[in-house]
Amino acid sequence: VVVHEMANTYQAQGQHAIATTMFRRVYDTWMARLGAGHPATLRAMHGLGRSLAHHTVLDLDGAEPLMRKAHRGFELWLGARHKDTLGSLHDLAMLLVARGKYHEAEHLFWREVGTCEDEYGREHPLTLRASHCLGHVYVETNE
Repeated sequence: VVVHEMANTYQAQGQHAIATTMFRRVYDTWMARLGAGHPATLRAMHGLGRSLAHHTVLDLDGAEPLMRKAHRGFELWLGARHKDTLGSLHDLAMLLVARGKYHEAEHLFWREVGTCEDEYGREHPLTLRASHCLGHVYVETNE
Protein backbone atom coordinates (compact mmCIF):
# COMPACT_ATOMS: atom_id res chain seq x y z
CA VAL A 1 0.00 0.00 0.00
CA VAL A 2 2.81 2.40 0.84
CA VAL A 3 4.57 1.77 -2.48
CA HIS A 4 1.30 2.45 -4.34
CA GLU A 5 0.86 5.76 -2.52
CA MET A 6 4.49 6.66 -3.26
CA ALA A 7 3.87 5.89 -6.94
CA ASN A 8 0.83 8.20 -6.88
CA THR A 9 2.97 10.91 -5.30
CA TYR A 10 5.73 10.55 -7.90
CA GLN A 11 3.11 10.66 -10.65
CA ALA A 12 1.58 13.83 -9.17
CA GLN A 13 5.06 15.38 -9.06
CA GLY A 14 5.61 14.60 -12.72
CA GLN A 15 8.23 11.93 -12.10
CA HIS A 16 6.53 9.41 -14.37
CA ALA A 17 9.47 7.08 -14.99
CA ILE A 18 9.83 6.43 -11.25
CA ALA A 19 6.05 6.18 -10.85
CA THR A 20 5.85 3.65 -13.69
CA THR A 21 8.49 1.45 -12.07
CA MET A 22 6.71 1.59 -8.74
CA PHE A 23 3.24 0.96 -10.21
CA ARG A 24 4.62 -2.03 -12.10
CA ARG A 25 6.10 -3.42 -8.88
CA VAL A 26 2.80 -2.98 -7.03
CA TYR A 27 0.79 -4.41 -9.93
CA ASP A 28 3.03 -7.48 -10.26
CA THR A 29 2.88 -8.10 -6.51
CA TRP A 30 -0.90 -7.74 -6.20
CA MET A 31 -1.50 -9.80 -9.34
CA ALA A 32 0.58 -12.67 -7.94
CA ARG A 33 -0.87 -12.49 -4.42
CA LEU A 34 -4.46 -11.33 -4.92
CA GLY A 35 -5.37 -11.98 -8.56
CA ALA A 36 -6.61 -9.80 -11.40
CA GLY A 37 -10.06 -9.01 -10.00
CA HIS A 38 -9.01 -7.78 -6.56
CA PRO A 39 -9.63 -4.05 -5.91
CA ALA A 40 -5.98 -3.43 -5.00
CA THR A 41 -4.83 -5.06 -8.23
CA LEU A 42 -7.34 -3.04 -10.25
CA ARG A 43 -6.13 0.22 -8.73
CA ALA A 44 -2.50 -0.70 -9.42
CA MET A 45 -3.41 -1.76 -12.96
CA HIS A 46 -5.15 1.58 -13.55
CA GLY A 47 -2.24 3.54 -12.09
CA LEU A 48 0.27 1.66 -14.24
CA GLY A 49 -1.84 2.22 -17.35
CA ARG A 50 -2.10 5.95 -16.66
CA SER A 51 1.62 6.15 -16.02
CA LEU A 52 2.46 4.29 -19.23
CA ALA A 53 0.16 6.58 -21.21
CA HIS A 54 1.85 9.76 -19.96
CA HIS A 55 3.73 11.64 -22.68
CA THR A 56 7.08 11.24 -20.91
CA VAL A 57 6.77 7.44 -20.92
CA LEU A 58 4.45 7.04 -23.93
CA ASP A 59 3.88 3.30 -24.05
CA LEU A 60 0.35 3.46 -25.41
CA ASP A 61 0.49 -0.15 -26.61
CA GLY A 62 1.25 -1.25 -23.06
CA ALA A 63 -1.22 1.13 -21.46
CA GLU A 64 -4.33 0.25 -23.46
CA PRO A 65 -4.83 -3.38 -22.37
CA LEU A 66 -4.20 -2.42 -18.74
CA MET A 67 -6.68 0.44 -18.90
CA ARG A 68 -9.31 -1.79 -20.53
CA LYS A 69 -8.88 -4.55 -17.92
CA ALA A 70 -8.93 -2.06 -15.06
CA HIS A 71 -12.11 -0.42 -16.36
CA ARG A 72 -13.88 -3.77 -16.79
CA GLY A 73 -12.80 -4.73 -13.28
CA PHE A 74 -14.08 -1.46 -11.79
CA GLU A 75 -17.42 -1.97 -13.56
CA LEU A 76 -17.76 -5.46 -12.09
CA TRP A 77 -16.54 -4.49 -8.64
CA LEU A 78 -18.14 -1.06 -8.17
CA GLY A 79 -20.78 -0.79 -10.89
CA ALA A 80 -20.93 1.44 -13.95
CA ARG A 81 -22.14 4.52 -12.06
CA HIS A 82 -19.43 4.69 -9.39
CA LYS A 83 -17.07 7.68 -9.45
CA ASP A 84 -13.94 5.47 -9.71
CA THR A 85 -15.48 3.53 -12.61
CA LEU A 86 -16.31 6.79 -14.37
CA GLY A 87 -12.73 7.94 -13.80
CA SER A 88 -11.36 4.78 -15.39
CA LEU A 89 -13.81 5.20 -18.29
CA HIS A 90 -12.60 8.78 -18.79
CA ASP A 91 -8.94 7.76 -18.69
CA LEU A 92 -9.55 4.97 -21.20
CA ALA A 93 -11.36 7.37 -23.54
CA MET A 94 -8.49 9.86 -23.28
CA LEU A 95 -6.02 7.11 -24.10
CA LEU A 96 -8.08 6.17 -27.16
CA VAL A 97 -8.01 9.80 -28.31
CA ALA A 98 -4.21 9.77 -27.96
CA ARG A 99 -4.15 6.63 -30.12
CA GLY A 100 -6.39 8.21 -32.77
CA LYS A 101 -9.29 5.85 -32.02
CA TYR A 102 -11.81 8.66 -32.10
CA HIS A 103 -14.96 6.65 -32.84
CA GLU A 104 -14.47 4.41 -29.81
CA ALA A 105 -13.45 7.37 -27.64
CA GLU A 106 -16.58 9.22 -28.74
CA HIS A 107 -18.73 6.28 -27.64
CA LEU A 108 -17.04 6.16 -24.22
CA PHE A 109 -17.33 9.91 -23.70
CA TRP A 110 -21.06 9.74 -24.52
CA ARG A 111 -21.42 7.01 -21.87
CA GLU A 112 -19.53 9.18 -19.40
CA VAL A 113 -21.61 12.29 -20.19
CA GLY A 114 -24.89 10.37 -19.84
CA THR A 115 -23.93 8.72 -16.58
CA CYS A 116 -22.53 11.93 -15.09
CA GLU A 117 -25.67 13.85 -16.05
CA ASP A 118 -27.84 11.18 -14.41
CA GLU A 119 -25.71 10.96 -11.27
CA TYR A 120 -24.55 14.55 -10.75
CA GLY A 121 -26.49 16.86 -13.07
CA ARG A 122 -25.62 18.83 -16.19
CA GLU A 123 -23.55 21.51 -14.45
CA HIS A 124 -21.34 19.20 -12.35
CA PRO A 125 -17.59 19.46 -13.06
CA LEU A 126 -17.37 15.78 -14.06
CA THR A 127 -20.21 16.19 -16.54
CA LEU A 128 -18.64 19.33 -17.96
CA ARG A 129 -15.23 17.65 -18.23
CA ALA A 130 -16.72 14.73 -20.17
CA SER A 131 -18.66 17.10 -22.43
CA HIS A 132 -15.53 19.15 -23.09
CA CYS A 133 -13.58 16.02 -24.05
CA LEU A 134 -16.40 14.86 -26.31
CA GLY A 135 -16.26 18.25 -28.03
CA HIS A 136 -12.51 17.82 -28.45
CA VAL A 137 -13.14 14.53 -30.29
CA TYR A 138 -15.45 16.33 -32.70
CA VAL A 139 -12.86 19.04 -33.28
CA GLU A 140 -10.21 16.42 -33.99
CA THR A 141 -12.48 14.60 -36.44
CA ASN A 142 -13.89 17.80 -38.03
CA GLU A 143 -17.45 16.81 -37.12
